[in-house]
Amino acid sequence: MPGRPALLTITLLAGCQQVWGLERSIDAPLPPDAAPDAPADAANCYGTGLVTLCLVEAPSGNFDAPSTTEVMVDTDGPICQPYSGDDPGWCVVAAETMTIRGALRGRGSKPLVLVASNSISVTGAIDVSSDSLSGAGGDPLGCPGGIFGAVMNGGGAGGTFGGAGGHGGIGGISGNGGVPAQPTAVAGFRGGCHGGNGANVGPGGLGGGAVFVIAGSSITVTGVIDASGSGGRGGRGSNTLPGGGGGGGSGGMIGLDAPSITVIGSVFANGGGGGEGGGTPSDGDPGAKPAMALTPAPGGTIGTIPGGDGGDGAAGTGLTGMNGRAGMMSVGGGGGGGGGAGIVHVFPPRTLGPNVSPPPS
Repeated sequence: MPGRPALLTITLLAGCQQVWGLERSIDAPLPPDAAPDAPADAANCYGTGLVTLCLVEAPSGNFDAPSTTEVMVDTDGPICQPYSGDDPGWCVVAAETMTIRGALRGRGSKPLVLVASNSISVTGAIDVSSDSLSGAGGDPLGCPGGIFGAVMNGGGAGGTFGGAGGHGGIGGISGNGGVPAQPTAVAGFRGGCHGGNGANVGPGGLGGGAVFVIAGSSITVTGVIDASGSGGRGGRGSNTLPGGGGGGGSGGMIGLDAPSITVIGSVFANGGGGGEGGGTPSDGDPGAKPAMALTPAPGGTIGTIPGGDGGDGAAGTGLTGMNGRAGMMSVGGGGGGGGGAGIVHVFPPRTLGPNVSPPPS
C-alpha cells in the first residue's frame, strides 16, 4: 500500500464502546444469563479447530477498516468482547461482517481473534507482525531465544517456534555463537519467540504475534495477513571487543477457519533476519523484517567488513532460519541466526494459494 495511512485510535464515548458502527455499553452490568463465563445461546459459538469460543452477545454490524486509515487494536484494551472458550486470555473482536480495506494492526499482550457470523474480506492488511514492539500475543512467557547463549562476541541464535532458528556465528576471538532451541509440538494459540541476544549487546528480534480469523460463511484474502518476527539488531562496534549480532525473531501464528476460504493475496508468518556482527569500530547492520511470503528476510550484511553476516529468516517451505556467519579474526563479532518459521493453521484442512508461508497445517 503506497504511503502511510492516518492512524485511527480507539476511544470510549459516553459510556459506550463504539468502533465503526459497533456499539456496546460498558457501564451497565451484564444480565446474569449473559455472564462472560456462561453464554446462553449456542448459536453464538464459533470455531471448528484450534480456537473455539462462545460470545456473550451476538455479533452485529460491519467492522470496517477504511482504506485511508491504519486501525490500531490494543488487545489489552476495552475493544475486546466477553466470551467463554478454551483460553480466557484472548482478545475477541466480533461483527456480522468484517471488511479490512486498509491496515488493521494488532498490538498488546493477548492474541487477537477476529470473528464474523457471516463473512470476512481482507483487501488491505491484517498485521500482527513485530518490529520494535511485539505484535499481538508475540513473545509469550516461556519462549526461549536459545538453549545456550552467545559468549565473548558470538552471534545470538534465531528464535524457534514452528521451525528452528539458525545458529549464531562464531566470534572472531573464538566466542561461541548461540544454539537455538528445537521445535516442539505447539498445542495452543499463541505467538512466536524472540531471537537470542548476541554477546556484548546485540539484542535479538521479537517473535511474531498471533491472529485467528473465524467466519461463519467465508474468508477472502486478496491483501495480506502478516504475523512475522522482527530482525535481530546489529552487533556493537568496539575497539576492544566487538559485539555479536542478535538472532532474528521467529514467525508467529495465523489461523483461518471458515467453510469457504480463498487466498489470492499473501498469508505469512516468517522469521526475521539475523543481525550482522559488529566490527572495529563499526556497528553491524540489523537483520530485515519479512516483507513477502516466499522471500526470506535477509540478515544484516554491509555495516562493517569484519563482522559476520546475519542469517536469513525462514520463508516458504524452508522452516529453519539460516546460520549466522563467523566474524573475522579478533576484530569481528559473529552474525545472528535467522528466525525460524511460524505456524499457519487452516480449518477445515485444505490447499490454499501459493503465497502462504509456512505451508498450512
